[in-house]
Amino acid sequence: MGHKFEDKLKKIKSKNFLFRFLIFIICLYSLALVFNLLLVPTNIVSGGTNGVAVLLHETLKIDSTISVTIIYMLMLILSFIFLDIENTISLVLATIIYPVFVELTANITNFITIDYSNMIVISLFAGILNGIIMGVILKIGFNPGGLIVIAQIIYKYFKISISKVNSIISFIIVALAGYFIGLNSVLYAIIVIYLTNIFTDKMLLGIS
Repeated sequence: MGHKFEDKLKKIKSKNFLFRFLIFIICLYSLALVFNLLLVPTNIVSGGTNGVAVLLHETLKIDSTISVTIIYMLMLILSFIFLDIENTISLVLATIIYPVFVELTANITNFITIDYSNMIVISLFAGILNGIIMGVILKIGFNPGGLIVIAQIIYKYFKISISKVNSIISFIIVALAGYFIGLNSVLYAIIVIYLTNIFTDKMLLGIS
């Protein structure tokens, strides 16, 4: 089953840009849904751009869309300097599109009701979905944008796994969240980060 899914992703990557772009758009919208439906309402600082956005919203009351937009623009500059043109082009798309989707889905909880009492289940779903979506985006040759650009730069020049660098960045963000917001949500954040990295790697390297 895993190999069949991987073969489908390879076929998608070999197809024309417009088809891959459609998959990319769907993935970005799905990431925004996970962010506003599962992470923001529970204040789970899951690392990465979304984690920073939640942290800034909780501590400084900065609108999540503004935080996401600023981070994406900064990462776009770094990508332009250190990564190849294809990565930068897809990051330009992500920088424009993802903040828009975050804003469009900001009130999604008004339309979809979820029981947030079981935080472990919420964390499991958030981590698995984030990992699968991120893996698909990378697998079809696009850049999801955000702080993953730092990991891609380090991988390009030092060959350190993207997931390992992401883990380090994420745990720094979570540690800050534990200090400023409280330790209650740290456990759930760790679950989300761990599963995101595991499933991103599984999508990239093949599901076994």
